[in-house]
Amino acid sequence: MVLRYLLLLFLVSTLFGCSEKEELNLTRSISNADIEGIWINTLISWDTIMIKDSIIFRWDELSNGYGHYYKYKIDTDSIILDYSGYYKVGVPSCTRKIILNTIKDSLIIEDFHTVYPGYEGDIFLRHENEVIPIPKNCDELKAQGIIDSFPYPIRPGSEAWSYIDNQTERYETVTVPAYILEEMCTLGLVYTCVYCPIFITQLTVFNCDRDGFLSLCNHINSFGELIKREDAGIELFDYYKKLTDTTLNNIRPIGYSIQIYSVEIFFAQQEFLSQFNNELLNEVFLKSY
Repeated sequence: MVLRYLLLLFLVSTLFGCSEKEELNLTRSISNADIEGIWINTLISWDTIMIKDSIIFRWDELSNGYGHYYKYKIDTDSIILDYSGYYKVGVPSCTRKIILNTIKDSLIIEDFHTVYPGYEGDIFLRHENEVIPIPKNCDELKAQGIIDSFPYPIRPGSEAWSYIDNQTERYETVTVPAYILEEMCTLGLVYTCVYCPIFITQLTVFNCDRDGFLSLCNHINSFGELIKREDAGIELFDYYKKLTDTTLNNIRPIGYSIQIYSVEIFFAQQEFLSQFNNELLNEVFLKSY
């Protein structure tokens, strides 16, 4: 009976990728302050992590807004990780041993590649600057079909949204963190804007379409950022073409018609159409839904 119990424990720990807490090596004690900062994965450079006082952000959180982050606690030379990110669905907490060299510029989180979401490599080098050193390749992301839009954590219909009492709070709720907005690709920014929880209502609430557009740009930072991008018009047009794809018309609900109407109002503003030459304007005319 005891053997069966031990075997069961072994199988459970194997399935979830987290082992029982290892015996601590008491020869060195590591504090939270020792590991705070930005660390670069030596095998996969984009798997950068930023460690704060009680949270570890992975590179996806810093670049794409996917929300891969962990609450953590240090116990001598081990770290207890509790995944609390965007895709948290029954991911158990686990303990990993950490090793920090004497000059505190090399960090090993043993078996970190097995912690959800799994990447490669467990060795990280400290980066002294506060700015992430690895530029995002938007063309590469687009070629892979990756859209780095912002996943709004609070949306209409949720309990948290029901507690919002006024328009100022709504603006604050849909504000994108600056560090994400600055690194976001223009295509991701387009999706962030057109799927903003108050995009349609704010755009159409005024008697004049232009007033609705200006209200969005003046009160919500993602819209203000979009009109600054030189490629905003073409990326918005690419989105519009996908939205109005006639091969999908028969399966789309009425909500898509409202979305198309709102995007047309938005896209028709001078900030975007002024970026097009006559040839592109003619294509826009021909593609109009």
